[in-house]
Amino acid sequence: MLNLLPDDKSPNAILDVGCGTGRLLRRAHERWPSAQVVGVDPAEGMATIARRNLPEATIHVAVAEALPLSDGSVDVAFSAVSLHHWRDQVLGVRELARVVRAPGLVCVADIVLPSWVGSMLGSRARSRSTLQALFHQVGFTLLTHRSMFLNTIHVILARRAPAGSGCLTSAWSRPDASHGLMDTLTPAVPMKVREEGQRN
Repeated sequence: MLNLLPDDKSPNAILDVGCGTGRLLRRAHERWPSAQVVGVDPAEGMATIARRNLPEATIHVAVAEALPLSDGSVDVAFSAVSLHHWRDQVLGVRELARVVRAPGLVCVADIVLPSWVGSMLGSRARSRSTLQALFHQVGFTLLTHRSMFLNTIHVILARRAPAGSGCLTSAWSRPDASHGLMDTLTPAVPMKVREEGQRN
């Protein structure tokens, strides 16, 4: 997930929602050692391990739907295979929008299932289309949507834009700042998404 972010800008604060034992936070800290790293996990046991593994991080025991952070306090937020556990996914993504300062980035990886399979299994995992719709609904600009592991895990990269803005141009959103990741996104089409991998 970290390799989706541009190299030419360093975030001041990074958040991992559903941080587990802190593996992703540790990698983020290694890449951006001057950034503040913050993790959130609902399980006290996981949070304890994360604190031990990464003493430099601030780890909170909390749910995605009620992040214990101030508005606009982080530049980048990650969530790795956690979204389908959230009881209220819309509220959780709204919380991401609240704590990420524009034009920050949100990168979410999660299990994706066809809608009928998710209903049959009683899973909160979304389909490809409803995963995209979730971020559109909250107001994020989607930059890319990538699938991996036989199309079972999908990764969304989205940009937090100010309310009422169009396609925000910044160091985070320039095509030349992302190794071609957003090379099909143009200012004239602010909601264009680069699709990678198979379709459901």
